[in-house]
Amino acid sequence: MAVGPDEVFKLAGGLIGVLAAANEELLQNDLLMNFLGFLSMYLIVLFTYRSFSCGLYLLAPMMVSEIYAILSELKQAGRAILLVEQNVPQALTLCDRFVAMERGRLTLAGDASAAADCERLMAAITV
Repeated sequence: MAVGPDEVFKLAGGLIGVLAAANEELLQNDLLMNFLGFLSMYLIVLFTYRSFSCGLYLLAPMMVSEIYAILSELKQAGRAILLVEQNVPQALTLCDRFVAMERGRLTLAGDASAAADCERLMAAITV
């Protein structure tokens, strides 16, 4: 972080101001830290098993759970999300409403919080 001679920092006094500044810096670097964390785990798996696909198979569930955590935060912040997902039970935990399509046609729509609608959806997609 470059600091110019005309910049003045105003923080709350004591430990609270230091924690607020540290939390802000961590939030800004959250994406970088996640990337570096996943990269380091991937490299360990890659060197251990000597397989690119093995590393992806082992890390994919962790990446999916991280994505769902981010989507949950966005939902709590009031953001609209359009989610296209094959894992229906996991998607139903996040969504308010759902729409099922088959071959480009709408086959079913419902409320994710209504158990009857969810049962209809699961019955419709189960072969």
